[in-house]
Amino acid sequence: MEFEIRSATSSDVDSLLSLQQRVHPWAWERRAWCEELGRRQSIVWIVDGGGGEADALGFLVAWRVLDAIEIVDLGVAPEARRHQIATALMQTLVALAATSAVARIALQVRPKNRGAIALYKKLGFHFVGRQSGYYEDGDSARLMERSVDMS
Repeated sequence: MEFEIRSATSSDVDSLLSLQQRVHPWAWERRAWCEELGRRQSIVWIVDGGGGEADALGFLVAWRVLDAIEIVDLGVAPEARRHQIATALMQTLVALAATSAVARIALQVRPKNRGAIALYKKLGFHFVGRQSGYYEDGDSARLMERSVDMS
């Protein structure tokens, strides 16, 4: 499966909104996506499969805060899973961090999301804590992070 990771723009809001609704049981409102795209500290990437708006395969949202990057959301279309899209998004983020004076990357993940946890561990993330009641449904989050080797 061929795909391209690129920075999202305001013209991608409909695709991001639609994809997030397919990936999660919750989704941001249109206004939230527009605000996110306008924040200076935000990194918002979309994964294109080459077929236009209906072919958005994944996305990543992260924030640069001081010397860290916090991953806010990452999603891959159900039909595009197991094609290394999440891996490519994460590797691209690590590469960006390595050239941007970022010391660490952090994220939260549901304990039952074993596939994501396996991916994050493979990419050098480790558990650093737990946050009770992190998700809207009351589920806890496992906190993971990794240091970044700056080149």
